[in-house]
Amino acid sequence: PSVLGAEILEDGPVDVQVGVETAVAFPFANIGNDLTSYRLRLADVPDDWVVEFNGTSDTIDNLSADVADFPAAGSAHQTIVELLIETDPFVPANSIVPLTITIEERDTGAYIGEHILPVRVGELRNGTLFPLTQHISVDPTDFDEFKTIKITNTGNAPTTYYVWIDDALAGDVIFELDSNPSMLVAPGYEDIIKINVIPTAAASADQMYEAVVWVADSTGAVNMSANITANITKSSDIRIDAPLVIGVTPGQMTNIEFNVTNIGNLQESILIMPSIEGNWSTDVTEIGMTLQINQTITGQIVVSVPSLGGEESLMDGSVHNLTLAVYDASTSDFKTSFTIQLRVGALFALEAEAWPAVMEFYRQGTRTWEVALTNTGNRDVEVNVGYSVNRAGLEVGSSDWAMVDGAPTTLYLPVGVPITHIFSVEALNFEPDLSLQADFKIYYEPVDETVQGNASYETNLVMSRFFSTGDIILRPEVGDPPIDVDITYSHIPNGQALSAAYEIELCSAVRILDFAALNLNDAEYPWEFKVVLPDANSTEVILPINAASCTFGTQGESSRISLPTRSAWDTSSPLKISVNAPERGKILSGDGWDLTFRLYHPTENNNYSTFDEETFSFQLDVFADPLVESLEVITIEEGEEFDLLLTVTNAGTATALGVDVALVCPTSAILSGPLAEPMIGILGPGESVVLNWRIQPDSIDWWEQSEASDCTATVDAFYMDKNVVGNDVRTIEMNIESSSPGVSTSFIALIICFLTSIVLIRLTGQNEKFRLMAVYAGVLGFGFSFHLLDVPFWGVGVLIATALWIWRMSWSSAEEFKLIHEDYQRARRGVSTLYTDHFDALKESRRQLSVILAVPVLGFIAVILGLPPQLYTDQNNMVSLVVYITVVMLGVWFIILRADRAYGNLYGRLTDVEVKATRIERDLGDPARLFNELAGDGLNLDEIFGDVSSNATVGALVGAEQSQEEVNDDVQR
Repeated sequence: PSVLGAEILEDGPVDVQVGVETAVAFPFANIGNDLTSYRLRLADVPDDWVVEFNGTSDTIDNLSADVADFPAAGSAHQTIVELLIETDPFVPANSIVPLTITIEERDTGAYIGEHILPVRVGELRNGTLFPLTQHISVDPTDFDEFKTIKITNTGNAPTTYYVWIDDALAGDVIFELDSNPSMLVAPGYEDIIKINVIPTAAASADQMYEAVVWVADSTGAVNMSANITANITKSSDIRIDAPLVIGVTPGQMTNIEFNVTNIGNLQESILIMPSIEGNWSTDVTEIGMTLQINQTITGQIVVSVPSLGGEESLMDGSVHNLTLAVYDASTSDFKTSFTIQLRVGALFALEAEAWPAVMEFYRQGTRTWEVALTNTGNRDVEVNVGYSVNRAGLEVGSSDWAMVDGAPTTLYLPVGVPITHIFSVEALNFEPDLSLQADFKIYYEPVDETVQGNASYETNLVMSRFFSTGDIILRPEVGDPPIDVDITYSHIPNGQALSAAYEIELCSAVRILDFAALNLNDAEYPWEFKVVLPDANSTEVILPINAASCTFGTQGESSRISLPTRSAWDTSSPLKISVNAPERGKILSGDGWDLTFRLYHPTENNNYSTFDEETFSFQLDVFADPLVESLEVITIEEGEEFDLLLTVTNAGTATALGVDVALVCPTSAILSGPLAEPMIGILGPGESVVLNWRIQPDSIDWWEQSEASDCTATVDAFYMDKNVVGNDVRTIEMNIESSSPGVSTSFIALIICFLTSIVLIRLTGQNEKFRLMAVYAGVLGFGFSFHLLDVPFWGVGVLIATALWIWRMSWSSAEEFKLIHEDYQRARRGVSTLYTDHFDALKESRRQLSVILAVPVLGFIAVILGLPPQLYTDQNNMVSLVVYITVVMLGVWFIILRADRAYGNLYGRLTDVEVKATRIERDLGDPARLFNELAGDGLNLDEIFGDVSSNATVGALVGAEQSQEEVNDDVQR
């Protein structure tokens, strides 16, 4: 019989590559006993695997049996079958997967057998990077920017990947690996590579920087890379380095250096523009620079610090800000700025007023310096004072002069405050020669060494025969006697000590006061100067002050005055000048003469071309002081015109010219005043002139009794030299009273009006008209009382009292309403009446009383304002007056209306009570009829009287009832 049999001669495992189609061949043998055709079927193929026969179908046709060539041992019964196997790419390496091959007879499908072929998956090393290229932009100051690359193991075996960075093109950017340089990744999993991107200071925005991230395994099967490119964000940044505070000295130039650094990543072309607070200047207005990245350039600015004494505040420690502003050279865009504080340092500077360049001496004379020192620096300082007297032109001390003891060695000098420095120098040589000289020097140096600056002054000390020691002050006495002035001269020999008789000549006489500018004739203000010779007869020589002139040399022998012979160095018997100043009415402050004399030596005058010349200034010590004398407080009624008399007195010792008085009265009208211009032409010392103004005070507020006011008189003059400014303004106080008939008249009128009012009130019982007359009399009395006292709040109190009086009398005057309402109630009861139409009578009475009682307030106001009325017509006065009158009148009308209604209600209720009482009395007079009526109304009397005792009375029961009937008012609605 035919026996089917077959077998696969491969037990495996066979190796295949993962995820790659792999051909697997194995021998197939017919182990039956007949020629057989076979069909092969695959089973147990895993998902995602592709297994198919390669080059052959799944059938084997006509394969001989092994016994067909028996006994030969050939291979004709065998054939080769090839499978194409493609595994799932994620099958783990070295895993063995069995494939079942079922063998069937081709035609009948008879099952012959099956064979399990183990398949071993090979190992695959691979991976991917994502992304392969990426870009990053970083700022120059960034330090935490990074990029990541994802590495995925696309093989089927755990793989260790090695990471490194190729930074050949990285330049000035650091690409730094921030993850593990080796990482083990399981198949199908991924890991992250982190790369930090850090720009250096030299990184430029004009370039692109690149790095390559390489990833490989140890076998070389994996070798992949990803690119990272980076660019630097444009950063324009300039830094200025300079001292924050720089000390400067007033009046000096200060050089300020600074460094400019480009800390951005672009080449910069910039302009630096300096500016300083205040009126300070610099040597440049702008500085141009071009800086490469990280380049530093040093610049400088010269600042000119103003000198002291200008408009700028340069006090010690004051700060002026120097601002260096940086702009783009092409676009002018602002970039940055830097501020330097220029702090003014302490500086000492000194000014001496009228420091003498030369100081002249007689033999063993003493001269005193009295100079005003002003610290023009910027800080209050204490200074050390040093003195030296040296021989002329040398730094060697002189023995011919010396400082007088007591000269201060230190001074405190506040800024801007004049300080008087007084010291003296005395000549020591008993027989000095005329040529003797010395150099006097004084030094001022701050005690505080941090204060810059010092000061020194010099004076040449010389011997002189004839000199002035200062202005000659003339003080006229009462009676204007001549004033004697001594002028010293000395015969100091120029060589041999012989006696000499000098001559003196007046060479110039100049009037100090400009009379032409004052439009005055100087001849009307005469002076006279006489020389009184020191001889036995005291000879007097009048000086020709109006004709003296030495322009072309001496005026001749007649103009020269010979002086007595004088011994060497003698200063006794000085030259005496007798001065006759103008009489007291002609004395002008500031008047005087500058007289220039020449002193001739008898043998050294060189034909009178050599001389000692000196100018002596004779000045009057007088002053003009026009003022307005004080006045007592002026009391005047409002609106009344009066004459304001002001006495202008010259309290000085000199004549004032062109005196005017300006009068200002804020609350009064000036109707007229002095017409002369000037008001007082000449006002001599001690003289007084009365000036008259016609003024009219404004009306005061209507509710006030008086008001304080004032006028201001200001004195001015065309010429009043040395005037005392403190008394130029005089205030005239005024008390403006309300227009009134006077206190006495007001008091008498007050008494009469109040007595009349009292009498009329007493007569009111005879006739109500007397009450109205009493109202008028009382109101007039209040009006007069307004003017009686002048104390605070008196007027307001009178106004309130008057309003209350009118309202109170208005209520009392409503008695007429009582009569009408009472008559009306009689009409309701059926009694004859006085009035036929009560409502018309009420209406007419209300109208009359409203008019009559509202008018008194107008009379009150008329008495207050006076006749004619004095009213200050401003808005407050008018509004307050109208409001007061309106309030009083409305109060009167309200009180009258209220009284009418009150009487109507009262008498209406009284009538209703009377009617009800009558009805009750009638009912109680017939009790039987009352009970019948009650029973007829359906009342159960047993229920009413069931609990009443046997001794109860009908009157007691009825009296307990309360009437609930409505009260009828008789007031007209």
